[in-house]
Amino acid sequence: MTEHMGAEPVREPVRRTIRARDGHDLATSTFEPDGEPRGVAVIVPAFATPASFYAAFGAWLAGHGIRAVTFDYRGFASSSGGRHLRDVDADLLAWAGDAADVVGWAAERADGAPVAYVGHSLGSQILGLGKHEVVDRALFVAGGNPHVEISSSRLAWAAPFAFRVALPAVIRMTGYYPGKRVRFMGNVPAGVMRQWMRWAMHPEYLLGEVPHAAGAYAKVEMPIVSLHMTDDELVTQQTTEAMERWYSGADLTHREVTPAEMGAERVGHLGFFRPRFAAGWDRVVLPAITGGG
Repeated sequence: MTEHMGAEPVREPVRRTIRARDGHDLATSTFEPDGEPRGVAVIVPAFATPASFYAAFGAWLAGHGIRAVTFDYRGFASSSGGRHLRDVDADLLAWAGDAADVVGWAAERADGAPVAYVGHSLGSQILGLGKHEVVDRALFVAGGNPHVEISSSRLAWAAPFAFRVALPAVIRMTGYYPGKRVRFMGNVPAGVMRQWMRWAMHPEYLLGEVPHAAGAYAKVEMPIVSLHMTDDELVTQQTTEAMERWYSGADLTHREVTPAEMGAERVGHLGFFRPRFAAGWDRVVLPAITGGG
């Protein structure tokens, strides 16, 4: 094991490939505690964010007695099967199905331990589409309704042209979405970005396109802690609160997290899961996913 500054020693995860309900292979990483787990946490990644990004966080959870499972969505990172993104047929609903399958797989192996759902950004948005009935508690980090942010920012005037003309043209030319090249989000399969752009143009985001989604989200009844980073460059408090309203049946607690609380000058949209913020995880994460610490 190697030391990771500010976090638990980085344990090597147990890597397994599991089969999604429609036959796609999903690469998972499981960080096991030293003894019997007192809980299980499934870390559901953000858009275009590999499971490896959450390794230090997973190791930290394992160091606190919690089995941590994360994964890569189909066609992405270690779930690519060696294929280029242009050869991947997937959209966000397929990715939501992947999250549901991993949650179900982890819950089946929990041996009675409580199951927590840790959703980062996109991961926060898709809990209502998955197997929430097997989850005991949830923690959302930097989740929000992207339409609200886009429509209230400098992107508002450009979004219709960008999402309906310019970026679809880029996708047609490349066969996938080269987000890093165009400096907007990350590289993902074409179908994923096309669906995200459609959702982002609707005031209710995915609820505006997915039949019966509103009813499904209203049936999520677990305790949820939703964290908004006050210096998030992508998600505002208003954006987060718009997403939180989808979960109308949940016992949801909205919490603002400042960089000072995390012992830093900056956290931002992605920073929360970086190992240098491990001291803040004790105060913020453990109470949320265990119900008290």
